[in-house]
Amino acid sequence: ALMLRQSRTQRNTPFADAVKKANLRLAELLIRTVKSAVVSTLLLRDSTGATPLHSAILQGNSKIVSHLISIGPPDMLYLENAVGSTPMEIIRLQFLTLSLQGLVSGLAQPSALNIHGVDVLQLTPSPGMRDRDEKDVKSLRRVVDGIKSSGALAAKPALFKVLSDFADRSEKDFAIWVTRKSTEEVPLTEPPTKNENDVCDVKATFDVFSKAVVEVHQRQLVSLRDVQNAVLAAVNSAVSSSGIYS
Repeated sequence: ALMLRQSRTQRNTPFADAVKKANLRLAELLIRTVKSAVVSTLLLRDSTGATPLHSAILQGNSKIVSHLISIGPPDMLYLENAVGSTPMEIIRLQFLTLSLQGLVSGLAQPSALNIHGVDVLQLTPSPGMRDRDEKDVKSLRRVVDGIKSSGALAAKPALFKVLSDFADRSEKDFAIWVTRKSTEEVPLTEPPTKNENDVCDVKATFDVFSKAVVEVHQRQLVSLRDVQNAVLAAVNSAVSSSGIYS
């Protein structure tokens, strides 16, 4: 019963609080010791309409996300937050944004850019892209394929074509770099972390979650009451920070 209790204002359960603080050690301890109680809280929403999975996804905490996927109910993967976004939609947008920031030199404003922007927008791989790992290029392709299958950009075919063409050029560019490479790569090894917190790693989080969501599934719609609660919490927070009534 204690694990099900939510705080008065933020509506956080003890486990949700650990997740929001990215406290991997505490989250793992709770899962090991009171797993059934933790599982019963995974569909509960906080004052913003987010579940623990939404929070972990937003923070890019891949290890916590992996734990949640392993113990949570299937519906958790497709649950909307208060603004109608599923975990996959959140991490896909985060990864796409990160990929474009890393793989291009920026959205250069071509002289032919018209008033609508999208029609002649060109994405050009930057020289640094050749130093990227093949996993990044493949992950970018999965994002584009996911957008296509979900129909998220069905109403904006020109924008989707820009993204798809860029993914094609990225794959070709990487293939050319591989064939020309004369020296053997030194494998990258990450030193073991002693930090009890889960670090932000959008790429790893996207990989973990995209492997868990392997088929189209009916999204779990957010209730109107949860939306209203989230709006009320946002208004109260804005009023408190502005000091209007102080």
